[in-house]
Amino acid sequence: MRADAVWAIWLTQIGRADYPAVLYFAEEFGKLSAASPDPSSRPLHDRMLALPLHFLGQHRAARTHIARVLLQPAAQARLAYSPVTHVDQQVSMQTLLARIHWLEGFPEQAMNIATECVERALGLRHATSICHALALAGCPVALWSGATEVAQRWTRLLLAEARRYSLRYWESWGKAMSLALELEGTPSHEVSPCAIPRVSYDSMQSDMLGTLSEDLLDSQAIQRSEAGIVAWCAPEIARARGSLLLEQGGPVNQASAESLFLGSLQTARQQGALSWELRTATSLARLRIDQARSAEAFELLSSVCARFSEGFATTDLIAATTILRRLGTSTDAQNSGIQRS
Repeated sequence: MRADAVWAIWLTQIGRADYPAVLYFAEEFGKLSAASPDPSSRPLHDRMLALPLHFLGQHRAARTHIARVLLQPAAQARLAYSPVTHVDQQVSMQTLLARIHWLEGFPEQAMNIATECVERALGLRHATSICHALALAGCPVALWSGATEVAQRWTRLLLAEARRYSLRYWESWGKAMSLALELEGTPSHEVSPCAIPRVSYDSMQSDMLGTLSEDLLDSQAIQRSEAGIVAWCAPEIARARGSLLLEQGGPVNQASAESLFLGSLQTARQQGALSWELRTATSLARLRIDQARSAEAFELLSSVCARFSEGFATTDLIAATTILRRLGTSTDAQNSGIQRS
């Protein structure tokens, strides 16, 4: 009975996106349910741990628990996942797995898992599972990867499903993804603040939006990241803050941006978040070029790109390799001039 009460509190903390609290109550549930004869207790505990570990940036540990859950028969799983309604066990775990694969530098695998996740949810004909898969995995993974057409199709599906079943919360996710798509590819300095709707997003949405567009980064996401309440997006939030500072110009802002980029790189490496590391390395490389430190820019960016084994058609890798080609051509020209002299 006490374990069930702790589980209910865990659900509440998910709704608040207070991930340290979510992890604490997941661990408490494990202590209380250790001797339970209920066969669903162990996979439920793994599931309870997987979510906060991922959102706290401990992706490798989260994957361990996800794998355990996915090995369990679905019949042994409790269905409840959110304070509102339930989500299919495999859908919820594939959602996390798709996100983790993208963060760890496997965008193609992430898209494949996200697709499987969405297809499973559609096959179940369960609206909440469909919206969950689309909002938390399908749409963001597609947007992060630069798969615009897929992101548009999935966003339309998310909005349609949410509206068909009057799921206002998931409809708000669809609107958020639509806004991110509208801003995609538009330089921040060309975006008018008046063009961005003044909408109040919950904490989980705020964390996500800051990774989809620099123009959607808000103080809530920054504060949560700095406080350690959320960590999975911390490297990208720091990078985005640095980029926005650089746009304002001036030596003070440049120094602050550089500090944010270096901190972002360190956090991304600690988390094993290669995709965030690539984004920050690209931003820092551009800064190094402006500082007439092209050799450092080339060394940094080439070392990060070399660790990717897939995803070479994604927006981020195309941007990075374009810079590397330009730097390589510039270096070749300089070396040729030295030899002639």
